[in-house]
This record gives sequence, structure tokens and C-alpha cells, in this order.
Amino acid sequence: ENYDFKPKYENFLLKLSGINKVNAIVDTGNGIAGSYDIFDKLGMKFINRKVDGNFPNRSPEPNKETLVKLKEEVMSENADFGVGLDGDADRAIFVDDKGRVLDSSITLAILSMDILKPKVIFDISSSSFIEDFVKEHNGVPIISKTGRKNIIKNMKENDADIGGEFSGHLYFKELFGFDDGVYATLKMAKVLSGRKLSEIVDKIVKHKLYLKKTTVECDDEKKFEVVERIKKKLIKKYKNYIDIDGIKIYTDFGWFLIRASNTKPQIRIMVESKDEKIAENKLKELTKFVGGEVNGS
Repeated sequence: ENYDFKPKYENFLLKLSGINKVNAIVDTGNGIAGSYDIFDKLGMKFINRKVDGNFPNRSPEPNKETLVKLKEEVMSENADFGVGLDGDADRAIFVDDKGRVLDSSITLAILSMDILKPKVIFDISSSSFIEDFVKEHNGVPIISKTGRKNIIKNMKENDADIGGEFSGHLYFKELFGFDDGVYATLKMAKVLSGRKLSEIVDKIVKHKLYLKKTTVECDDEKKFEVVERIKKKLIKKYKNYIDIDGIKIYTDFGWFLIRASNTKPQIRIMVESKDEKIAENKLKELTKFVGGEVNGS
């Protein structure tokens, strides 16, 4: 039996968001969201709309490198914001009217702004910005393991209002704790209420944080074992840490994270600091250290 679920789904999201018109551009990246009518109903403009599983125009992963055309279109069309969706439209990466691709932690903060004392879930890879922001707004920040199943589990167990991951997944209480890039787009429009996205970004981001990241190849059979060995060594050296997913160390300069990838034969390394040079140097140091552990030295 064939059943067209899209009209019900779109009407549900429209009713839930309560918005009528959006001055924005959506880059569906030739993914499934290009087949939806909801963006047309709201007056949004498209790029890369034709659904094509070969993804001829950009990688299905939305990020700074793949959303160059979207940035150009947003600025040339004087749109309030732009959004890049992934292939199955459950992730959303936003671009402001100045052409800046937003860190997912900033996006999560903005989407929580219309919630009174928000309870916010975020993964261990997220910037310290979101934790500080939620506390400043009398909310409850809750850190989680990375991964969709982990965030959804925490959303339900903590009765959280909203959640997000570094990768661009955004989760909503009103969607039963699930993630949805299309609804995230409507939610952003509602929060902005006709304002330019940059107006809010410039207001809430008080200082720039530099995030540097890399990966070290490591066989799936040994990556978790290597990270456990690294954890034991670092715990002896550092006092302030979280070890729910690899190990995240808080230091005077910011933080660094070492964790095994859930999906690839890799160990991920991330460093965040207000000082770009410190972040770069620390990343190099950690890459050498992790590489040595992978090779058994």
C-alpha cells in the first residue's frame, strides 16, 4: 500500500511552529527535503533542490566547506538566514546573513532562547559556549555521550526541552525528543521573528572560541581499548575531566577531548580555546601522543 505521509507531516510542522512567511534560503543538498512543499508554502528559496542520491552538487554533509554557495546566496539575496540540510534532513547547519556558518552550539543556544529556564542536552563534543549560555539563562545544561540514541535517551529521561550534537542534529521535546532538520529551520524562523540571524549571534557571542579537530586512524577492534589506556594516563595528570565518552579534560586554556568514533576506525581529537595558537599547538601535541598510543609506543 502506498501512502503519502508528507502532507500530514508538513501540516503538523506548520501548525506546531505557527509561522507564515520566512525570508530564508534552504540548501537541501539534493537530499529528500527537496521533495517537500513546506518550504514553498513559507516563501523560502532553494538551491540544490532536485532529489538525487548521487549528490551531484555537494557532499550530503553540510559544513563550512560544502555550504559555500549557500553563504553567497544568503548574502546576495539579503535573506535573514540560510540553512543547509543533510541527505535525510535530520541535521541542519545554519548560515547567518553575514555568511557565517554557525557552530552547532550557537544554534542550540539560539533555539533555546524562547524557552523559560530551558533544560538542554548537548553532546560531549559541543562547545563550552552552550553550557555557559544555558547557565546564564537559568537553565539546566546536561552533557551526554555523542550519538543519536544517547541524546534521545537523555531527552526522555531528563524531560529535556531541546538537545543538540556537534554534528548538527537538533532534538525537540515537542517532537517526542527526536531530531528534525526541517522543524529546526521553522523553529529558527520563529525565534528570529523577522530579525536577521546575525543580530542575535552578535548579541550572544561575547568572545570567539577556536575549535581545532583531527582524527587518528585506528582499527575498530582496538580503538576503544586505546582510548581506555589514554584515559588512565590522563586521569593521573588532570583533575577536572568528564569520562562518559572517551575523556574530556578541562584546563586553564579551555578543553580537549579524545574519544573513539562510533562509526569509523578512528580516534577523534578536539581542542577548544580562546587562543587559536594554543589550540593549534595542543592539537599537534595530542595527535602525536594518540598516534604513539595507537602504534603501541
